[in-house]
Amino acid sequence: MIRSTLFWVILIILTAFAAAAVALRYGVPAQRTEDNRSLASAQAMLAFGHYKFYERLESMLVQKCYEAALTETRELKKLQLALVSRNLRASDNEPGLVEYIKIRDPVVLESILAGRVPEPQSYTTTCP
Repeated sequence: MIRSTLFWVILIILTAFAAAAVALRYGVPAQRTEDNRSLASAQAMLAFGHYKFYERLESMLVQKCYEAALTETRELKKLQLALVSRNLRASDNEPGLVEYIKIRDPVVLESILAGRVPEPQSYTTTCP
């Protein structure tokens, strides 16, 4: 009786380990693939948004609507800075992200950490 119970306990433990090993073997690569796909999708959306902005900016400059181009660029720059600030806080000031910003623009990092980020305003531009 004890011997058969011990056999079943060992069999269940071995089965659980085998199931865990199979899940690890196939689950981790599948999750990495999905993470990579999600990251690529987000980067493609960001790149397309930038492309459309540059296209609009180019159009305004070609039409010599310098004031409209300047206004739009300034306000979108404020929006991007507000997004950086929010996401930096949401990441709990992740050290790699802080270092990334610090290397590229220490003044901006100081402003963000001090909470001196201008709020984006609604705006309109006209260009014939």
